[in-house]
Amino acid sequence: MQSPADWSPIVTTDLALRAPTDDDQPTLTELHSDPQTFMYHPLPPELAATVVTRRYEGSVAHWREHGFGYWIATELRDPTRAVGIGGVQFRTFHGRTCLSLYYRFAPSTWGHGYATQTARAAVELATRHLPDYPIVALTVPANEPSQRVALKAGLTHLSELDTEQETHGRRFTHVYYVANW
Repeated sequence: MQSPADWSPIVTTDLALRAPTDDDQPTLTELHSDPQTFMYHPLPPELAATVVTRRYEGSVAHWREHGFGYWIATELRDPTRAVGIGGVQFRTFHGRTCLSLYYRFAPSTWGHGYATQTARAAVELATRHLPDYPIVALTVPANEPSQRVALKAGLTHLSELDTEQETHGRRFTHVYYVANW
């Protein structure tokens, strides 16, 4: 795999994207515990803490093992302030090893194009360095903002991959946006 130097830090128009550190746990907890950022997630909000812990530990482990993963995003104008998380990491979808494209940003930054900048950077690096792997952004039908970001990053909706699931008593549809499937 690529060395971490190939994937971090990355600079976009407004953001610095870097590997997570131990100091980022509070930011991830805040992002994933905010009812606004969790509104489209199929799990009940009271399970957010479990999601946060798993996501943080998984992100750090992925970086350690593969040299890339979900970045922590900070604004260039205030590099001490983490405002989101996003990038790609390995995950299995429909029995295939893929690169899962993920992005989540603080509501105070919505509308600034940060998720799109992050998604485009991730897709560009993945396409260049890991061309053998499909890129997948997984969302739900109601999450139109996420779908728009996936489209702007160059993914397309592949409806034959969409799946119905139930978890914790909630039924939902996973909607797949893909590149290189």
